[in-house]
Amino acid sequence: MWGDLFSLGKETRPGYGGGVFAGYTIGGWFSPELSFDYGIGRLGAKEHQINDYFNKAGIIKYVQYDPSDMKLGDIYSKAQYMQAGLRLQMGLISLIRGGRYTPFDIELAPAIYAQKFSPTLYAAADNKKLDGYGIAESGWNYAAGGDLGLRYRFSPKVSAHLRGGLLWMRNEAFEGVNNDPLWRVNLMANASVGVTFHLGKTAPNPVKTDGRPSMKTDGQTSMVPPAPDDSDQKAAEAERLRQEQLAREQAEKEAQAKMLADAEKQRMADAEAKAKAYQNEVAALRIPPVYFRRGSAVIHKDINEENLNEILRVLHAYPETAIRIEGWCDVTGTERINALLSQQRADSLRNYLTGKGINSQRFVSAKGMGVDEVGGYSQEARRVVVTLSLE
Repeated sequence: MWGDLFSLGKETRPGYGGGVFAGYTIGGWFSPELSFDYGIGRLGAKEHQINDYFNKAGIIKYVQYDPSDMKLGDIYSKAQYMQAGLRLQMGLISLIRGGRYTPFDIELAPAIYAQKFSPTLYAAADNKKLDGYGIAESGWNYAAGGDLGLRYRFSPKVSAHLRGGLLWMRNEAFEGVNNDPLWRVNLMANASVGVTFHLGKTAPNPVKTDGRPSMKTDGQTSMVPPAPDDSDQKAAEAERLRQEQLAREQAEKEAQAKMLADAEKQRMADAEAKAKAYQNEVAALRIPPVYFRRGSAVIHKDINEENLNEILRVLHAYPETAIRIEGWCDVTGTERINALLSQQRADSLRNYLTGKGINSQRFVSAKGMGVDEVGGYSQEARRVVVTLSLE
């Protein structure tokens, strides 16, 4: 697993799991499957992360703000998950052979899943559970990807497969911590060995027709091409069967394409709605100002401590937003002095915030606005204002 923590971190922590699936073979090569899986992944910090911190709420930081904050290098995550989904398995060799039976096949399967994670954090030193730390069990989310595998049929009723796959996961905190924006790529790679039991009424068996072999597949029979001296009636029947097979394959391809297009359309609509809701949430934020004493650009915590704490809380809660800072002065002093003082106040708050761990690249402007004529001589005029946007 790859996210804010990694299975291949400073230490390798492989996961494990299992599941069941049921499917139906169409045309001898295409098999939609419904599956349910349960697994456990264990993840830790990369080498460059081990000295970073996270708080009890599971938010990753780069400096220690509270004595209860812990280093990422001192913990690991145990992420239990359930997933249910749809695989669209295609037998490539069977497809090339026109749906005829083959004991060995190469499988390609795009897939989409619903996932639910229950992460728990543990101390790396003694494997004790860290009660009260991390992001608790989250709701259902989705994942998309696929796998490539090899299949061998030992008998008409039993086959085995070896598969390797990759999934992109929409869940942003599947390992119990979080520090990344919504476009973060969270991945799960897996390899599996499985057994399939074929329950159809018919199974691959060699039969004889006019002295020539043929093969039965689940639900249909593919005849060996007739000898040159076959009658015109048999040739016409073979052509009719071929045309029917082509029509079925075309219908299956169109149905599959429509299903994938509908799923992508729904995914894009969900993403757009969530982005719009998040944009409205950011626009509705009310961030308190920081006030200054007359003629000063020094931030005094005795009058601003509560406001500063609230500003830091909001900036950490919305890490993917851009930050703008505006500095103002009252009507005391000359225009040149107030222009310089308002800029110094804006710079003072920006430097304070970056010193508290806010990424400097998030600041798109820190600008002195000069005199607040409406505020006059009041303390309200001697302020610095912070606003957020999704630029």
